[in-house]
Amino acid sequence: MDFTAEKKESESNTENAHPTTLDSSSQLASALDSNNKEIEERQARELKAARIRRIIEAEGIPYTYLCCHAFIDYFLRNLAQIDITVPPRDKVFILGDGNVKEAFVTEADVGTLTIEAANEPNALNKTVRIRLPKNYLTINEIISLWENKIGKTLEKTYVLEEKVLKDIKGRYFLGLFFSKALKKLEKNNYFDIDSVIWPDGNCENARFW
Repeated sequence: MDFTAEKKESESNTENAHPTTLDSSSQLASALDSNNKEIEERQARELKAARIRRIIEAEGIPYTYLCCHAFIDYFLRNLAQIDITVPPRDKVFILGDGNVKEAFVTEADVGTLTIEAANEPNALNKTVRIRLPKNYLTINEIISLWENKIGKTLEKTYVLEEKVLKDIKGRYFLGLFFSKALKKLEKNNYFDIDSVIWPDGNCENARFW
């Protein structure tokens, strides 16, 4: 992104400036509550992205940050299992107790809600959390949906945090999702607007997946 070009544009048309919309992980700028080295390394990368936010704000560039959680195509295609690419039909591993809610979203949904945010005056210079009510689910709820779809109950194994952190070593995107679910970091205080204020009729619904 050319911040200089954005700055010149905003200076020349400050009254009608269009917000710079960024799509980022919900973990950006969050403080992960863990002494684990892998988590700390992820936090360091996220803080670099957070510094980009501060540069944008310091330069007076109009912005809207869109923060999304777990992509449906990435996490639901295998029920958030490690090392498989299709949903399991016999056994499933669940981190923690499986009761932490997560906001699942598709890339297309991010695009739809980006347009909504760009047309929303109240979203200017704000941070928007992408959270579709129908896709705000726990892993246990997701697994239940899958069991109903295939007509079979899966054998469930609940995995301790220590094993999960070991298994995700070096896997950045998995770490973002799993560290959040383990530490219950969903309730962050850096969101200004929740996307639930916009209708989600045109978005993907995980309940029918």
